[in-house]
Amino acid sequence: MESFLGAYRGQHRFGYVHLNDGHNENPWALEPLDHRLAEFLAGTGAKHSPVFAILADHGLPYGYWAMTMTGEVEARNGINLLLLPRELARAFEGREIWQHNSQSLVTPHDMYRTLAELPLYLASKNRSDAHLDQPAKVGINLLRNKVPANRTCQNVDISPMLCICNLWAEAPSSTGADADKSARLGAAVGALNAITRAHSSCRPLQPLLFRILGAFELRGPSEGSQAKPVLAYRLQFEYMNFSEAGIRYVIDAVWEKSTDPTPSLTRRSAYVKQRKCGAGLLLEPFCVCR
Repeated sequence: MESFLGAYRGQHRFGYVHLNDGHNENPWALEPLDHRLAEFLAGTGAKHSPVFAILADHGLPYGYWAMTMTGEVEARNGINLLLLPRELARAFEGREIWQHNSQSLVTPHDMYRTLAELPLYLASKNRSDAHLDQPAKVGINLLRNKVPANRTCQNVDISPMLCICNLWAEAPSSTGADADKSARLGAAVGALNAITRAHSSCRPLQPLLFRILGAFELRGPSEGSQAKPVLAYRLQFEYMNFSEAGIRYVIDAVWEKSTDPTPSLTRRSAYVKQRKCGAGLLLEPFCVCR
């Protein structure tokens, strides 16, 4: 990046650096880069008054780390930082907006709109140009507008599995509740079979091949003396006949409305997004290429 900035002096430019070293079972592989990056930001980078966007992906989606609470949170809340030059920050009248938004529920749509409109903002002498203040159909310009205090994952259409604000509680255990878990496992396996039917190389599945690891509920606010309603339901189950270098085959089935007949399925703890016979990651253990 230093060479890139030096080679194109006096020009508007955009640079992208992809660091893949941290994408393994050792999350500390990038630690030695912290000091070097700080030096660059304070030295060479600062001379050019750049805008920096630092982003990370979903973390480690496989192995033990992915099954921990920290791993789950990281998968839903990757690092996402926007750094602006000090001169611009000091001159900008909306620092209160930035501070407010830094503690708010921000979506990728917000970041996309902010970055898309950033050149217009920087090129504008009048920071309150009307075209920058238009209400967003999707996403909010985080430099211009405060994120609403009453924003929730539901009203911005974020899946319960991706929402960092959701506190999943373990589903109660009773005769009726356990029967419901078994029925939901059957529905989830049925959803898997609906996908396997599109691939002649994939065999059909039976619920007996899986074991339930946990069941969780997402409840809304209670109304009066009534119990909190169940908004979403999540069943985590494992394929018992799968072993690949210590990697387990675990699926999250999520009913985004607890009464939905069919869940959405996400494979957990996968090593790579490999495809077998064109069937994709979700069905990989159940397919035999001919």
